[in-house]
Amino acid sequence: MAILQNTPWVTPNQIIEAFSPFNNPNSIEGIIIGNDLDSLLSACLLKFKYNWDVVGIYDLKKIWYNQENPEFIEKLLHGKYLAVDLDIYHSSIFSIGHHIETMTRDDRIPGHIKSLNPNLIRGIHNREFKRKYPLGTIHFLTWILQETRNLTQESKEIIWLADSSYINGQSHKYRPNVNDWLVNFFNDPIFLQHFNEIDDVEFEILIRTLIERIRATGIHVSRGQVGSRHLNIRGGQCQFSNPSDPTIGRMLDLICEITRWRKPEFPLEYTQIQGVRNTDTTTNTVTRGRLDQFLTEDRVFSYAIPNGGKINYTNGFPFI
Repeated sequence: MAILQNTPWVTPNQIIEAFSPFNNPNSIEGIIIGNDLDSLLSACLLKFKYNWDVVGIYDLKKIWYNQENPEFIEKLLHGKYLAVDLDIYHSSIFSIGHHIETMTRDDRIPGHIKSLNPNLIRGIHNREFKRKYPLGTIHFLTWILQETRNLTQESKEIIWLADSSYINGQSHKYRPNVNDWLVNFFNDPIFLQHFNEIDDVEFEILIRTLIERIRATGIHVSRGQVGSRHLNIRGGQCQFSNPSDPTIGRMLDLICEITRWRKPEFPLEYTQIQGVRNTDTTTNTVTRGRLDQFLTEDRVFSYAIPNGGKINYTNGFPFI
């Protein structure tokens, strides 16, 4: 089972006690992150709390890592690194993510025994897709590490921009689910206060200004499919395809200026390992056997169920 799987009522202290990277941070030699705003925010918070630097980037197609680190794969497979804002399916790799990872509550997923995932904690699976976690990894981490009380006004804005979380909180379709997570999982008065504020036009004005500051770093800013309630703001998520892009450093500087967290070091030169990104229907996956059987037979390194009938997964890495 994953960390605290099917244990819906947990506290930050219980999670820290159960998750080895948090209760024994010296055992972790670095983190691997995704390639978006949520990942960059999470990296800065973890640098602030644990002094962890970034040793690799995983964009769900390939892993980028320091070309002068010949022990990278060995250390990855021996639990020396923590994958952040990523759901990794490997019994030796610690990861923190927030996608739907099971078809049913009782699925066997042995590759997730070192995974920390709010959906797995609450036992939310594909058949309860409308209840899936609707916020960012940065919300999850800020709550676990009990940093919500220390957030500046601008920190609140950039955290709720991650993964367009504030738009989920505004939407008539998703707002009840956001409320459920804030009340019945986080139960944090600061986040509940944010929830009351993000629906106002004043908050959107602040978000619009923040997005312009992000654009000024030069980093790519995507345009989302769904607009905000009042000003029809779309997107604001920054993504990068080349981890050597100098705009990443400027974006990290902006994050640390806003949050007062710390800027992690990144590798200076990268090499990469190429995987294969696949998409299939959950129906095809189920007809082939149990979920864990499919994941093992196809040597899946990571996967997510992005909607009720679809599964995205990556395999093809030579070390699996």
